[in-house]
Formats: sequence, structure tokens, C-alpha cells
Amino acid sequence: MKRVVERLFVFAGILFLSLSPWLAADQTNAPASSSAWKNILQPDSQQPFGIEKRIPWTTSRIAGSPDPPLPYVVKRVFPKLKFKEPVDWANTPSIDRLFVA
Repeated sequence: MKRVVERLFVFAGILFLSLSPWLAADQTNAPASSSAWKNILQPDSQQPFGIEKRIPWTTSRIAGSPDPPLPYVVKRVFPKLKFKEPVDWANTPSIDRLFVA
């Protein structure tokens, strides 16, 4: 069964590669509207994008700024446990253990 699937994938790849020239966009048969897309994608003048004048936002009801985060406190949980140059740690969802590498 595995060989059949492998052969199927090889056949599909060969078929895709052989049909890709017909699936590609052909510029010689492009409709007349494609020049409009060229103007949109590559405009003649290099105008900046966005709005011309910034309008200040004065209707906001937010007062002040967000509170700063609470300071982190480092606490040694296992004082007798020491690691020499730890690189990574991971936990498992099924058991309550930590693995250090």
C-alpha cells in the first residue's frame, strides 16, 4: 500500500509539472484591463500612501495611561537544586513535572 501511495504522489508531481506552463499567466493574451492593474501596482507618480493631513483624535474618552505591570519577584523554590549551564526546560501537561536539559 505504501508503494502505491508513493507512486501516486510521483505521478501527481509529474502531472503538475507538465501542466504548469498552461496554468501560468500568459502576458501575451492578457485582456485590455490588465493595463489598469499595472497602473495600480506600479503608478507613474510616486505619491505617498495614506491620508494627506493628520486629523487629531480628540473624541477619546480614555483618561490617563495603563497601569505599569506588577514587578516580578524572583524566589528560589528549590534551594538545594543546582544546574550547571541549563539550556532548556519543558513541562508535561499530563504530569506535574519539569524537565531541564
